[in-house]
Amino acid sequence: MLEVKYQGEKAHHEIDLANESIVRDMNKCIYCRRCEMACNTIQTVGILSGVDRGFMATVAPTSKRPLAETKCVFCGQCVAVCPVGALNEVDRPMTSGWRSTTSPRP
Repeated sequence: MLEVKYQGEKAHHEIDLANESIVRDMNKCIYCRRCEMACNTIQTVGILSGVDRGFMATVAPTSKRPLAETKCVFCGQCVAVCPVGALNEVDRPMTSGWRSTTSPRP
């Protein structure tokens, strides 16, 4: 499926790449609010909540600030419960220190 049959408006949200741990692409979000539950109820950090209405509705920190500007502890619980990949971990290359401890010796 490469083409959408139905015409209409789409929401366009900026991708949050402002921190070193979590990427937020709210264009993929289906508003299940599992991330909000994980953040507020399980971790009790209280960063995420439903913001705005209609096409601009999203789950975000207050005033739609980037996660790096909040008191987020980057625990990753929101990433773990996201069913669609709107929240993902940042991919980092392995460091040479890790490789040297896991590689077999010559």
